[in-house]
Amino acid sequence: MKYPKAGKNSGCPQKKSRAWNRIMVKIFSYIIPNLAGLALILLGWWTTIINVATLRFAGESYFNKWTYTGLGLIIVGAYLPEIWIGIRNKLFGEKS
Repeated sequence: MKYPKAGKNSGCPQKKSRAWNRIMVKIFSYIIPNLAGLALILLGWWTTIINVATLRFAGESYFNKWTYTGLGLIIVGAYLPEIWIGIRNKLFGEKS
């Protein structure tokens, strides 16, 4: 039985596996920073909401270290993925 030559569209399982591996690496290299950012945003939101809920009927100000910490976590979580991906691409080159 004759096998087709290993070429660009030969259907060679090794080539498909390498292409699939590159695609998955690229997807995961973007998913992980975005999940870290989402976790920080949710943590900041939770910190702020819990703090405001506990101070709801106390006569204290809503602006204290916990609300500022929550706001800081939300802002860092919003910008972390782009900074992370930008630094990685700058140091290691564009992943393709």
